[in-house]
Formats: sequence, structure tokens, C-alpha cells
Amino acid sequence: MTNAVNIKMKCQSSNPGKTDSPPVLRGAYRNFICYQIEQFVEPWARKFVMPAMAGDVDAALSLSVAVGNKRRGQVVVAFWRAKVPRESFRALLSSVWDHDHNELITAARTRRLLRALFRYAQFDTSILPGTVQVWRGTSGCDPWSAANGQAWTTDRDVACWFAMRFAEFRGNPLVLTSTVRREDIYLFNNERNESEVVLFDIQYPRIDGDVNDWKERAANRCAKVRARHSEYLSETDDEPMELA
Repeated sequence: MTNAVNIKMKCQSSNPGKTDSPPVLRGAYRNFICYQIEQFVEPWARKFVMPAMAGDVDAALSLSVAVGNKRRGQVVVAFWRAKVPRESFRALLSSVWDHDHNELITAARTRRLLRALFRYAQFDTSILPGTVQVWRGTSGCDPWSAANGQAWTTDRDVACWFAMRFAEFRGNPLVLTSTVRREDIYLFNNERNESEVVLFDIQYPRIDGDVNDWKERAANRCAKVRARHSEYLSETDDEPMELA
């Protein structure tokens, strides 16, 4: 049994849904989880654990990078069980999902717990309209499995790119679409220009387009990315170098 599993078993209260325990007990419980985390993360990551659990956003971001990839999801789950301040939890969850979402899914074990992590974070999605059309691009899986994934996008070209990205090796490229309510979206993130949304409840997904269409839109996406990179490089080349 791994340390991560021990943390889950030792720190689970007799009433997991109850969150109104006295502050002294909550503090002791959080300190215990903090100690447990420090025992299994890398030595250089330990200094970020306590500040992050206290609500330090920068420490949470540093922790998400300092901890080894395979342990990042375990740390997120442990932070959720400790009910750390949402500001630092949001930073940690967003960073780990962005870089190691498969490890987070593995650590959560169930769809129900994964949803609980995002529900607790309370990401701001007010930038989105009341109803949103979303797409999901996959390869190598059937439509039912594809529709059950959590990562979708509001940009169809992005979905087409994901569908064709590994289609040569996996086969069966697929682009699904659906219309959802903003309140059903748990996260919107455009830091990678992918317009990603996290969803758990998709109603009536349907296949949107065909392989030739997806190839064309994927190529369009690649052209846009290359254009942005070229623009960025030209801007940096124009900047004068500072002499030492």
C-alpha cells in the first residue's frame, strides 16, 4: 500500500460530507495532512507544502512544479481533503490539470471525486455566455468513451487538431459537439490558446463533420499557431539587447 493510499485512508473523516467542524479540529486535521504530504513528496518540494495549505497561491504554483509528475494528483486530492483555502487550491488544481491531468484522474479514482475537486475550486466562468457550444476531439476510442471525457473546447479547430494529432497511429479520429449551460462548466482555461472547458455532464453529443473536414480545420489551427510564433519571434528580435 502506497503512502498516497495511506493518506486517503487515515485522513478520511467518519462523515466526509460534514465541513462545519470546529476551527481547532480543522486546523489539527490540516496539519496532520500537511505532515503526511511532506513525508512522500520530494525534499525540495517540502518547503512549499505548509504555505500552500495556508493559502499562499505562489507556493501552491511552486509546489505543483516541484512535486514529481506522478505525485501531483495525489497532492491535489490531499489538499482537497484538508479543505485548504480555495485560492491556493484553485492554483494547484489548475496547474496540475493543465500539465498532468491523467495523473490527477488516476489519483481521484472516481468521476465523482474528480468532479468534487473542481466543484470545491469554484473556478470563475463568468466570461462565458449563458449557453456554450463545445467540441471534443479524440482518436483511438469509440464515441461513447469520447463523450465521457472531461476536457472539451469552445474552439472547433482545436478539437479537430486533437482528433487528428495521433490519428495516424491510433486510428478512428472523432470530433463531437454539444451545447451546454455555463453553470455546467467547471473550468475555462485559455492559457494555451485552446479554450479548454471541463465538463462532467454532456447531453446529446453528436459527431460534427468528417475526416476530410477535420484535417482541413486541424491544418488551419496549425497555421494560426505558426503565425503567432512568428509574430512573437519578430517582436522579440526587434527588442534591443542590454549590454552587461
